[in-house]
Amino acid sequence: MADDCALLLADALKHNTRLQVMRLEGNNITVEGWNAFSALICNKSSLMETVTSNHVLEDLGIFDEPLVDDLLALNQSDDKRAVAMNKAIKFHLSELVVTMGVKLLPTIMACIGADQKNACSEHLRCDLLASMFSIVRSTPVLFQYASHESDQDLAPDV
Repeated sequence: MADDCALLLADALKHNTRLQVMRLEGNNITVEGWNAFSALICNKSSLMETVTSNHVLEDLGIFDEPLVDDLLALNQSDDKRAVAMNKAIKFHLSELVVTMGVKLLPTIMACIGADQKNACSEHLRCDLLASMFSIVRSTPVLFQYASHESDQDLAPDV
């Protein structure tokens, strides 16, 4: 199979809800074909495209293909809602915060901090924790005292 067939196959699998494993080793697929599978597994063009990407396909029967390996690892969970949420947070964190507002931050933080051993790989958990750090670092006002005066109220009397 060459790139033209890979493009057709990736397009045909956009609405796949059952196929989890395909064996594509030994084909003549180049970067163009792998990009099509990458977009199938996690279309990063928008938040909605990411959420509606294919969360079912878990194995393409290939190894060491950087364009798809990490994305396939995201799909390694039975909880496909968690997979979609992890992809949205990983690739669209700032858009989520801007679109949904600061009120969504506790939910995002809870999702990132949740015990997701069955919902994502160790590598993804590290990425999600890095996202949590980015939130804290970029919005310090959310984690500071209301005023410096209240800090003085907490200081011990000398």
